[in-house]
Amino acid sequence: MHKQTGCVKIGLSFLLLVATAASLVGQEPDSHAKDSPLWCKHTILVYVNPSGAYLDLWTTENLKRLAAYCDAQGRPQDLFFDGFLLIGFGCKGGRHLLPLADRKPALMSDWQDTIRNYLTVMERLGDAFEEVAGALNKPEAKGKVILAMPHPDPRQRSFGPVNGGSLDLSNDPDRVRAMAWYIDESIRQWQEREKRGALKRVALVGFYWGHEAIGEADVEVVKGTAAHVHEMGLLLHWIPCYGGGRKDWKEIGLDCVTQQINYQNPQKPGRPLTIFDVITGRVAKDGMHGVEMTPMARTTDLNPRVWSWHQVHLANLEAALRLKWNEFPAMTYFHGGDLPQIAADPQTRVFYDDLYKWVKGTLTQQDVEALAAATLAEQKRAGVINDEWYAKIAAAKTVLEKLQLMEEPKLEALRKAEAERLAPLTQSSGNLLKDGSFERGLEDWPRRSGDVARSQETSADGGWSLRLSLEPGAGSEMIRAFAKSVRVPVRPGQAVRLRARVRLPQDLQETQRGLMIGLSRFQEGKCLATWTECEIGRVEATADGWQCLTLHLFVDDKPCDEVEAIIGACGVGAAYVDDVELVTLSRP
Repeated sequence: MHKQTGCVKIGLSFLLLVATAASLVGQEPDSHAKDSPLWCKHTILVYVNPSGAYLDLWTTENLKRLAAYCDAQGRPQDLFFDGFLLIGFGCKGGRHLLPLADRKPALMSDWQDTIRNYLTVMERLGDAFEEVAGALNKPEAKGKVILAMPHPDPRQRSFGPVNGGSLDLSNDPDRVRAMAWYIDESIRQWQEREKRGALKRVALVGFYWGHEAIGEADVEVVKGTAAHVHEMGLLLHWIPCYGGGRKDWKEIGLDCVTQQINYQNPQKPGRPLTIFDVITGRVAKDGMHGVEMTPMARTTDLNPRVWSWHQVHLANLEAALRLKWNEFPAMTYFHGGDLPQIAADPQTRVFYDDLYKWVKGTLTQQDVEALAAATLAEQKRAGVINDEWYAKIAAAKTVLEKLQLMEEPKLEALRKAEAERLAPLTQSSGNLLKDGSFERGLEDWPRRSGDVARSQETSADGGWSLRLSLEPGAGSEMIRAFAKSVRVPVRPGQAVRLRARVRLPQDLQETQRGLMIGLSRFQEGKCLATWTECEIGRVEATADGWQCLTLHLFVDDKPCDEVEAIIGACGVGAAYVDDVELVTLSRP
């Protein structure tokens, strides 16, 4: 790891924490990091846009409701979260701290904006803790702070000057130097604010690797970054996305890893409730420290299986209690900005109350049952379920059964709505993939990765199919084998139908995603979305040979001028695809 000359040392207020943490460097993170005074048991995500947008939303009053559990009048009653992860990636000028295909890579000035805005909000958090400490007579009250780090995007060839020379992030040594600069500069600016009397009741305890999926191209950079974080006596955190976790997280230098579940994500056909059990098992198997809960509290695009955020919030607390997440050494919580508003609203305050009880270890089954009743009442009030369904759900014996039943009328409504929308449409094109049966080659699938090849081992029609094979890897929920088709034009008013026949000789292992088909959307050559908006998959063996998978995308709902078919696979095993058909549907 490149050691930057003249690197900044941590301020005096950190000396005790640093001395303890420094003794952990070089030891196995899973065994020792969680015993450090830098460790956070319950960390809430505080989203701060590096561009400065919405900065004023993080008032001391709002932050106080995260630092402390407050009553309906905003008066502190007890300490709440102990960890605060400052995170946010959107920059000025359409740039971004993460390597998004449709956004420009960030500059050094954007990284500087990030530090400044993160620390501005942390000053307000310190003020909130000052009020909380006085109100509760707890002079020891203090927030532990983790700062998210930008991703050193290899597309950025002119990052900015560090030690007299401009860094080129297309090479790994400069990428590591950039990360070391960010760490040192964050600490330097933290020190400066401390000297001015700010940040009295917050302490910097770590950094967060901002990219939610660590590919092989980033492994050495993560290792170098981890070494520098440890040299500063701090811990390195990571919250991998669904499918982005790595089994080798210890070897690459990470100290605290909590796995996203994201039951709430709006992809089709929607993640089932079993996702909580599957991810909990994965965390235990890979030795991670816990999961990221999503106690939603806002109206946004959600899992098509659910009616509202209330249902997502309930599902997380039900799983937390049933699956004994309290035994995990660390938990993270998305999204802190949602909580102050429900704490101040009498109609939603019970969700804030129960989350506090969970964090404090006092949540009971009776609490979750009462929350289920409140969620069900909200669905009836909103008119999304009728009296018959209300009675059926209310009569279910367990909260999990209630949650399962809540999904049924929503899924039925979705099926009915889609059928009604498709009814007046007729097929308006032939197969826009010239060779979806792979008889002539892979010309229609110009972009491929992993072990993807034509095969004559089995086929649904003709002599060939597409075979995707996956051996055990660092992250078996990652899409490690895929093929992407040529793009085809679409226009408003149309629907797109993607259909394929698939065969799995045996269940795919270590995955809930399995073999998937999906659509990506493009507008004026830029990718707008891939996979998560429109996908369907299969994990279990196809006992009867071949099975047909079909999905639809309505262009008016998801505007685009081109689409791209994708075939991909996760887990361990082999899968076959044949007769892929991509057609448009239009009104006659």
